[in-house]
Amino acid sequence: MSEDFMWFKVNHPDVIPEYLCRACVDAEGRMYISAVYFGGESEVKAIAWDSDIKLVSSEGHIYVPTDWARREFPDKVEGILKVEKRIQTALNESQAEYELLFGKPN
Repeated sequence: MSEDFMWFKVNHPDVIPEYLCRACVDAEGRMYISAVYFGGESEVKAIAWDSDIKLVSSEGHIYVPTDWARREFPDKVEGILKVEKRIQTALNESQAEYELLFGKPN
């Protein structure tokens, strides 16, 4: 499943585990971050399934869409927005690679 996504390492000074620093973008430009950021991975996964949300699994960890996470976890919006900004910056710097992977945006 990971081949359908462009992965980034999003550095954060307060985050130690590497999987928490990983994020990805799909072909539609939807951003995903670690479910652990929002609590227990199993609990977040269950909430997402109840909401019929597409999840990404990589290296034994679950990643959730940032747009959904902003609505579901309003107390984390500030942090999510910071991560989204870092992802967007990395994506802008990697636009050519993104276009090779997914094609040019419409």
